[in-house]
Amino acid sequence: MINIKNNNDEIKDKIIEFLKTTTIGEPSTEISKQIGHNRLTISKYLEVLQAQGIVTNQEMAQAKLWKLAEEEKIPSILIVDDEPHVVNLIKLSLNPDKFKVFEAYSGNEGLEIIRNNKIDLVVLDLMMPGMTGFQVCNILKKSPLTSNIHVIILSAKGEIKDKINGIEHGADDYITKPFDPLELEARISLSLKHPATNDSKHPVTKLPTKKNIEEQLHNFMFENKDFHVYSFNLSGLDKFAEKKGYKKVNELLVLFTRLLNNNIQEKECFLGHTISNSFVVIGNVKGLDDEISKEFRKMLPYIDEQSQSLKLDVNKLSNKEILQRNIHATDVLKEINVS
Repeated sequence: MINIKNNNDEIKDKIIEFLKTTTIGEPSTEISKQIGHNRLTISKYLEVLQAQGIVTNQEMAQAKLWKLAEEEKIPSILIVDDEPHVVNLIKLSLNPDKFKVFEAYSGNEGLEIIRNNKIDLVVLDLMMPGMTGFQVCNILKKSPLTSNIHVIILSAKGEIKDKINGIEHGADDYITKPFDPLELEARISLSLKHPATNDSKHPVTKLPTKKNIEEQLHNFMFENKDFHVYSFNLSGLDKFAEKKGYKKVNELLVLFTRLLNNNIQEKECFLGHTISNSFVVIGNVKGLDDEISKEFRKMLPYIDEQSQSLKLDVNKLSNKEILQRNIHATDVLKEINVS
């Protein structure tokens, strides 16, 4: 008596093994010839394998070419935290059908896992014994072998200076504890949609920071077109934070970004924001210093009622001044007090 189940499995295995040797796919006639079964039988098996997601087909010149379906890649997530209950909570937050999860309880252990496995993203605690999260992030982002790994810092340290420090060390995102599990999974999914990068952006305004500002300045100078470079330096933020809190500082930075954007809309301008809170505008726009200063004075009473902490220092240079004074590109930002 023929064992139908074994016979079925044998035919399926033969089809799969044959399709492993092909790249663009094969028609059912060629598969039947190689497997040694008639075309009608092979076609039925191919339909079953297709329903199971094992094979797929593509129509080409009125013929169906069959090939193995590509396996959906499940991203590998590494959780690095010295507190086991936090690691378990993060694991529970992540859908096991969407992510393959690794865990480590120290920076060194995390780096060892990365050396031996293909990791796509690291959820990284900052304050750990031995090696800190900042050190781990630095090591990952400075090596060409691991710089493409996304890093999301998850820390109880939630002040603006901590977020800035994380971005300066190369982190792609920063989330504070306690965290919302749904938000964490959403932020992980969003991060994985975009290539990890070492090009830092300001953690609050999301504007490009100093490295990109310098690159854009070089481009403007190379094109030899008329332009102005402006710096708008917000000072007194520490005192303002003591009175109002860091949330209000963040709101101020976002508000000032909108103010600048509103004044350079429809103009060919570049806007950047350094970690030390200097906003830089480069473009062919005149009188921006006076306009922004005037609007800042108007909105200041609504932000800082006493008007004692916050100040806006404005500096500018034109491309003609840069040429006349023979200012090197690397020194332009220093000339307008950008740090």
